[in-house]
Amino acid sequence: MDVELGFRAYDPHELLPHVVATRLGLYEQSGVHVRLRDLTFDDRASPQVSCGAALLGRLRGEPLRIALVACRRPLFWVVTRHPRIPLESAHIASYPDGSPPALFARILLPAARFEPARDNDARVGLLVAGEVDGAVISSAQPWAALQRLGLHRALAFADALTVPTTGLAVPESMLPSGETAALTSALRKALAAMHEGEHVVGALVDAFRFDPSSAELWARDNVRAFSPNGSIPRDEAAVAVALIAQAADLADPGLDAIFTAGCLSSEASSTAAL
Repeated sequence: MDVELGFRAYDPHELLPHVVATRLGLYEQSGVHVRLRDLTFDDRASPQVSCGAALLGRLRGEPLRIALVACRRPLFWVVTRHPRIPLESAHIASYPDGSPPALFARILLPAARFEPARDNDARVGLLVAGEVDGAVISSAQPWAALQRLGLHRALAFADALTVPTTGLAVPESMLPSGETAALTSALRKALAAMHEGEHVVGALVDAFRFDPSSAELWARDNVRAFSPNGSIPRDEAAVAVALIAQAADLADPGLDAIFTAGCLSSEASSTAAL
């Protein structure tokens, strides 16, 4: 069966489990052929990996449910040209208003002044040109490339926030369905393989154009932000949803209106920083 899988950012944060699933033939084992679709240009209802956007969409009333959680922490950073910039009052190039990363930045730095910019290149360009004090970046660029520009990591969102940001969200009309079951099964196996320490470096090099050294560093630092089994502790999910709903001034409809039952676990949440 053929399925289109939507994404909003072509980076490891959103698409690493998909790439691993493809490389290991896990979709084929589940009986599904997956084609990626950029939701920026075609936002028809379909399964998507951008669960942070889906969570916000569900809080705004869109008929979406999160069926699998991949990344339980937002892999975004604030970088600066100088190591000791006071971020609390800084002028920071950020994501467009209304996006999950922009909301996360405002939660963490409520007094900062944010300048919306369209992508990593624009935000880093504004920073290097001296137009802003800092820039919010994604996982798309190897850290070594930013170091060569003389930039410093000033804040890791994952150190301060525990929020489901990527995984698998589906239209409610696809619950239950064979497509959702097949995608969930393949991505769960991909997450387990990632935590076994294999396949991540090769995926980063081949699909995201990382050099091998940067890929090894990225895997060491960030794979632990991903769920090993596609689920999220119920208490962790409740805190995350309440935080996002309050920050976005939206009503919290309750976990069972946002997540599928198989996505929530009863295990105790771990809030240790990365």
